[in-house]
Amino acid sequence: MDGSWKKINVSLNKNTENGTSTDMLVITGYHVFIGIVFVLISLIGIIGNSLVLVVVKKKTAMRTTTNFLLANLATADLVSLLGLLPKVFHSFVNHRDPDRVVQYICMFLTAGNLSVIALGVSIITLAILAFERYMALLKPMREKWRLNKENVKYAIIGSWMLSIGITFPYFLRTTYSQTHKGCVHIWASHTEQLIYLTTIFIFVFIMPYLMIIFGYFSIIKGIYFSNQICPMDTGNTEADARSKKRVVEVLLIVTLSFSTCVGTFALVNMLKELGIVDGNSVVFHLASALLFANSSINPIIYAFRSSNYKTAFREIIKGSISVQA
Repeated sequence: MDGSWKKINVSLNKNTENGTSTDMLVITGYHVFIGIVFVLISLIGIIGNSLVLVVVKKKTAMRTTTNFLLANLATADLVSLLGLLPKVFHSFVNHRDPDRVVQYICMFLTAGNLSVIALGVSIITLAILAFERYMALLKPMREKWRLNKENVKYAIIGSWMLSIGITFPYFLRTTYSQTHKGCVHIWASHTEQLIYLTTIFIFVFIMPYLMIIFGYFSIIKGIYFSNQICPMDTGNTEADARSKKRVVEVLLIVTLSFSTCVGTFALVNMLKELGIVDGNSVVFHLASALLFANSSINPIIYAFRSSNYKTAFREIIKGSISVQA
């Protein structure tokens, strides 16, 4: 495919001990196209997630426990998008010779470590959302274990602290490789890498997804089969039932969307690490686009599936919304 795209050679001069040498960076039309796609997806995500944060901040009616958690998810998506862009564009060009500045650029920008933290926060937040809905709908009398507007901030702070703590070794192992012409993660041994990746897999994937599966399975059973949630004989109106079902539907769609996009990228990235898929191939770039889309799609889901968010988005765009104490 690359052969069908016009190549642009860019000369970069750099100083060496022996004088001046020239590096040639080859940028193809295909790279430009992919870069534009990623930028457009990112802009949609940045605008959409920013709207979510503005809605939750400015509208008193939207300041619920669930929406605070969705705002945390939007924040994680913003960090993920801002952290992924440098990594993507770095894959098209080469760094200079490694120095201290380049090492830090790798650690905090072009290696995508910030996005790893954000993805961890997203998964943990989705698990907390499942737990919050489970307790609110199936265990409403257990106040001690329920999240509310006062204590949800601790869950949000905890999601970031846990994700940062788990991914911190990833930062420490990030460096620039002159051989690979890019940022890599160097481990002391294969055993150390295996232990670390296994730990991440258990605490950031397996445990949260077990919570998510148990929570939503119980909720779906309670709504559609056992009639445990919103039974009409206890004074619940049909509107109450529809409202609670709609919230659960939105959260399920968000969770399934996240699982599909991130799961696809994780599979393709694993194939890349095994040498089966080229990191500069169309397949890998499509998987990367899905990862970007995951951080951009949630506000679109809210706009189509939640009347409250749809109305609030419209008010913000029209400029009619005002800050409410």
